Amino acid sequence: MSDTFFQEKTREQVLEWLRVKYDKGFRYVVRDCVNDTWLVIYSMKPKRYMDDGCWGYREKDFDNIESMPAEIIRNSDMHEISWNNRSPTDLEKLLKIGVK
Repeated sequence: MSDTFFQEKTREQVLEWLRVKYDKGFRYVVRDCVNDTWLVIYSMKPKRYMDDGCWGYREKDFDNIESMPAEIIRNSDMHEISWNNRSPTDLEKLLKIGVK
């Protein structure tokens, strides 16, 4: 992986990345408890696993044709995306709001 992958991305860079990923079929974004400097995107609604401190697909979702591997991006200034959120953030709604 290139060194740029590990660099912190700004809110504007993340929103642009999310727009591209939304067009490719990703619909949800979350932040894990354990790795809270990374955002994780999913094509299907993920489940929050409290014991592990992370989000993930349910086992039944792995065979679903809409299920794509999760992708990550490093960011810490999008505070509205938090482990404390009860449900994953809907990308369509987030992208409509845009930069605050």
